[in-house]
Amino acid sequence: MTSRRELILGAGAAVAAWPLSAAMAQDAAAPGAAGPGARPAGPPPTPEQIAAQLPLKTTGLEHVSIWVPDVAAAGDFYGKVFNPSLHKEKAPPLRLYVPLSLKEPKPPLSYIAIGAANDRPVQIDHYCALVEAYNPAAMAARLKQEGVESVGRFGMYPDGDKLQLQMLGLPGGLAATTEPAGKVSDAAPIFEPVGLDNVILQVSDLDRSVAWYRKFFSGPVTRSGERVWIEVSGTRLGLEKAAAGGKPAISSFCVKARPFDRAAVTRKLQALGGQVLTAAKADGDVLRFRSPMGLVVDVKGVKS
Repeated sequence: MTSRRELILGAGAAVAAWPLSAAMAQDAAAPGAAGPGARPAGPPPTPEQIAAQLPLKTTGLEHVSIWVPDVAAAGDFYGKVFNPSLHKEKAPPLRLYVPLSLKEPKPPLSYIAIGAANDRPVQIDHYCALVEAYNPAAMAARLKQEGVESVGRFGMYPDGDKLQLQMLGLPGGLAATTEPAGKVSDAAPIFEPVGLDNVILQVSDLDRSVAWYRKFFSGPVTRSGERVWIEVSGTRLGLEKAAAGGKPAISSFCVKARPFDRAAVTRKLQALGGQVLTAAKADGDVLRFRSPMGLVVDVKGVKS
């Protein structure tokens, strides 16, 4: 088993490279490229290209990104829970990726990205949707018409509560800047993941947020108690009003996994320092836990 120090240094058993978005590889390889989501040079988008960007032609939610105090410790925990074979950025600072599939997957690949919080709060920083024929310049122009500006280098678009949605082109996957990081354990993970199911946002104004996200996602909208669900091509976005005095946040994400023994996985999670929680009725039949880093994750058993 690769030690945490060996993981940081990139030693340990090599694992096969995961699928790579051609657009992301091109961004990463281009001289002076800002990274995935950077707007490519070239002629400005046409009005037709701009108009075609919304609603998104998406294959669903691809990944979530979290900020934690200790990246290696978080990689060790989430790796043992979902997939011990991690990836990392080739260059510092340390950033780890936990693929949400145990087999060499076909795109799109779901994963958890783990970065250092530094002086920032521990949180789920953003989530990402993959977009067919994604044109970053046309998207930026289209959203500018809505009064929305991107933030940073990687195509992040904040909603009215500054919760960040990222968009990347198909087929998605890990960028060319990553490489295998070895295994954190030779044992099987606690769950056998098959991808993301949903991301839940706690917002300040539910009606405003539903209207904002409906610009992006055109799937059916349903209500479950105080929560609104928007279908996103086989995944879901959940919106609910933040508690009085509470701060808007990306509050949790849900991973789909093969059917599991609830009592057995509870014992294993607790042995790793996880805290099993009682899920709300609106969450459905899931196992909810809080990681030692303080972030909430749901796991939903699925047959296929």
